[in-house]
Amino acid sequence: MFRARVAAPLFAAAAVAIAGIVACASDPSCPAGAIQVASYTVSYTALDGGDTCMITRLADGGSTYQNLLATPAPSSMLLCASGIDAGTPQLSLASVALASSSTTTYAASSSTSDVTNTACLCNLTIGDTLSVTLATPDGGPVSFLRGLDGGITFSSVPTFTGQLDYSFQASSNNTVACACNLPCGAHYAMSATQ
Repeated sequence: MFRARVAAPLFAAAAVAIAGIVACASDPSCPAGAIQVASYTVSYTALDGGDTCMITRLADGGSTYQNLLATPAPSSMLLCASGIDAGTPQLSLASVALASSSTTTYAASSSTSDVTNTACLCNLTIGDTLSVTLATPDGGPVSFLRGLDGGITFSSVPTFTGQLDYSFQASSNNTVACACNLPCGAHYAMSATQ
C-alpha cells in the first residue's frame, strides 16, 4: 500500500488506516533482511487523469464542487534489496515490493476496502498502483557484485521516475449516499534524485 501522505489531503481521517509508499519519510528503513541500495528525495506533481475527486455536497446538505486533490510534499525514500543470496535481488521502495515488468521498470499495486471517516461521508474502497523506472548509468537492470570480503556493491541508481495512481469508489456496504463524484481518482508523477 502506498498511500499515507498522498491520500491524506483527500481523505484526512482515513490516513491512519492507510499506510504506504509516501509514509517512508516517517519510517525510512528497509524491510527486515533487506539492505539499502540508494536513498532519494522524491517530488510529486499532480496529473489530470480526467477523474478528479470532488465534493458534490456538504454534510449539511449544501452543494459544492470542491476539489479534494492536494499535491504531497517531497519525501525521503529508500531503494532496498533482499534475497541477494538467491542470485536475483527483490527490489523494494522501503517496504513495498516491486515486481519487475522489464529490465528497469517495476510496478506494485494494492487495494483496501471499507475505509471509514472519509471526506466523502461514506466508506470507500481505495486502490493504488505504483510504477517506477530506475535510471541506471548503462540503462540496464540493477545489478550487484559480491566482493571477496562478502560485501555487496550495487550498480548505481542515481534517479528514478514514476507514477502513483489512486482509485476511489464507494464500498458495497454503504448505507448512505456518498458526497463525492465516485468513482474518482488521483494521479501523481514522481521524480526522485539522490
